[in-house]
Amino acid sequence: ESETAGTTKLSVTLPALKSARTEPLAGWQSTIEHNDKQEAVSVTWTADPGVSVPPGQFQRFVLSAGPMPDEAEISFDASQTYSDGSVVDWNQPMEANGDEPEHPAPTLTLAEGSGEGGHDHSSGHDSAASANGSGDDDATDNTARYLGGAGLVLGALGAALGIGAAVRSRKS
Repeated sequence: ESETAGTTKLSVTLPALKSARTEPLAGWQSTIEHNDKQEAVSVTWTADPGVSVPPGQFQRFVLSAGPMPDEAEISFDASQTYSDGSVVDWNQPMEANGDEPEHPAPTLTLAEGSGEGGHDHSSGHDSAASANGSGDDDATDNTARYLGGAGLVLGALGAALGIGAAVRSRKS
């Protein structure tokens, strides 16, 4: 984290998600980029003139996104722009020896579903929902995935930015 400049822009790469929505944030504009399949591939928050996240403070950038891909771990490379024009890319993978790099990529580890209620990707649809043709369970499942995915993305991003601030403050 910069000790002298505030954050004025944050860009996060997404793993081609079907849905991504931002929560309005006073003084900030958000833009979601889509690929040719209309999948969300990145989100960028840009501060209005005169607005920034001051040094030593944090801001929550809320994103509802999903469904998450069937992967054990997802990386969300991020780029943070400061009021002095400097840019820090948070895109470094964890080192093989377990040490944290200087600018770690926010990473999300996904837990496997329990297989109950149609949440296990390998089992397909819940047999009761398939038998009666009801799509309600699928709609509830998708909503839960979006909300859970959004919470996990934001938690990972917040943790990465917080760790970066702590590392920088220790070096001072």
